[in-house]
Amino acid sequence: MSVLAGKQIVEEYYGTAANKSYYLGCSTARTILIGGACPQVVGSPANWQTHLQGWSVHMNLNTQPSTSPHFITEDVWNDVLAPEVMRQCDALDGLSDGIIDDPRICSFRPETLICRAGQNASTCLTADQIGALRRIYADYYEADQTYVFGGYYPGGETEYYKGLVGKKQFDIGLGYFQFMVLNDTNFKIHDYNATVLAMTDRIDPGQSNAINPNLTAFAGPQHNGKLLQYVGWADQLISPGNSIHYYTTVDEFTRANTTMDIDDYYRLFLGGFAANAFGAVEQASNDNPPLSFDPQHNILAAMVQWVEEGVAPDTLTAANYVGNNVSNGVGFTRPLCRVRLFPFFRVTRGWVCVLMSLFWGGQYPTTIRYKGGDPDSADSFECA
Repeated sequence: MSVLAGKQIVEEYYGTAANKSYYLGCSTARTILIGGACPQVVGSPANWQTHLQGWSVHMNLNTQPSTSPHFITEDVWNDVLAPEVMRQCDALDGLSDGIIDDPRICSFRPETLICRAGQNASTCLTADQIGALRRIYADYYEADQTYVFGGYYPGGETEYYKGLVGKKQFDIGLGYFQFMVLNDTNFKIHDYNATVLAMTDRIDPGQSNAINPNLTAFAGPQHNGKLLQYVGWADQLISPGNSIHYYTTVDEFTRANTTMDIDDYYRLFLGGFAANAFGAVEQASNDNPPLSFDPQHNILAAMVQWVEEGVAPDTLTAANYVGNNVSNGVGFTRPLCRVRLFPFFRVTRGWVCVLMSLFWGGQYPTTIRYKGGDPDSADSFECA
């Protein structure tokens, strides 16, 4: 209804109907991946609801209950884990600046923090906590090797406690299984298992999954649809691995069943942990507007240019405002790099990506690298 009302207002104000429609959404705006009519810009979509909610419970269970030996306090996340992650991985992009621009190349080893005899327990980790962290940072597979969801990525440790691994259980995940799957208010997160997940997939409450990799009706010559997708590495509620996974499934289907090239209709941009102003949903309303409305700095303008001028975006430039408020001025800028894939390989994270780049000279992963110059300027970095 709001769309219809908006179009009517445009027509009355300008005296002519709008000749183009664009869709901009994020998170639970899952319709973007169903193949709607409009060119679409989507951020970290919750498009795989059955697995997303199972993953949220799985993540809760990695640290719950708060009285368990595997629970990790907020102080440990902030004061022990975060500095160690930076020590191991901050410089991998060529610059030690407190930001991990691409955590896929960070093979974080939490065992370096194991408590030694006589050490203050607030400054180290137990074996149970290290086991929990390995599960938190890993992709989630069930025992039959069914892929469920991605994990957290190193670099967002100061925020993760506020997401799915803190003291409080995630109400949406718990309520999803209680009310939408099992109709059982006695269900607790410790009742979750592979059988419950399989049942959830069969039911697909509300038919809310949007995971079909076949986008030919949307992107084919009869429609020529375009899709721009972005995700931030420190997303606390939807793993960035979900966006990467969907993108790779679409690419696989496209290669196996069509003569199309995914680059002609679907581009995925991976965002850093701190540069978060590039014209996406709710950024401007939260005091983080884009530096400019040009296509390099505004993802919606980039989509308009792609559709109306045939110029597809290769990189975007995002800004970080001091204190996350535009009134304080720009702290720094960073490029957002898009995903490129090898012709016949599918990988999502870890050193295997680096080795494949070395041996095959391919484009995946396209990662941010510091090439010298002003560390606060996006011009000093490259997507390589």
